[in-house]
Amino acid sequence: RRALDLGKITKVEFFEYYNALKIDELFNKMNSNGGNYYLSAPYRVGRSFAYHIENAVKSGQLLYRDAFKLTGMSGRTFDKFFTKLHEIK
Repeated sequence: RRALDLGKITKVEFFEYYNALKIDELFNKMNSNGGNYYLSAPYRVGRSFAYHIENAVKSGQLLYRDAFKLTGMSGRTFDKFFTKLHEIK
């Protein structure tokens, strides 16, 4: 887009490139092997619920064992989930 704004390429060149990118993106989506667990997990668990679980575990009001059962996660997955949850916001 910047090259078009600076007059380095024509509109035709820009849209040829743009459409090629869109087709490539669509092709990649159609051939993907599945979703990203850490992007879909907040919807499965519930963001608000997840934050309450995290706070309860950190404050000692809830054991990790019980948090694992409530979220359906365990160990590293549980820790990575909360790391990713704070990155996504």
